[in-house]
Amino acid sequence: EDGSVHILDFKTGWAKVSDDKLAVHPQLTLYHWGVLQGMGINAAKVGLFFPRKRAVQLSTRSESDHIQLLDEYVKVADSITKKDFHPETGHCAHCEMSKLCPFFKQS
Repeated sequence: EDGSVHILDFKTGWAKVSDDKLAVHPQLTLYHWGVLQGMGINAAKVGLFFPRKRAVQLSTRSESDHIQLLDEYVKVADSITKKDFHPETGHCAHCEMSKLCPFFKQS
């Protein structure tokens, strides 16, 4: 109604996330940053849309959220470059990088 832009990630599963996890959801922060950088649009909200539940969870993002996420990505990239990377292996079945990851077969 007010013309503001919201970025929604469509989820096919049933499980909603806690408000605490939504507030720091890295994927949503990256989407917000990407739309801001690529399109110059500062979306009012980011969120998850669950069509099966007809539910939406919304949160906000700020420049400090972008900086914190990008700093974390730089740390991870540095650890990979230094071959000192220790990933969380609990998500391997859903990870798009599993075919390339030396940890996948160990988990």
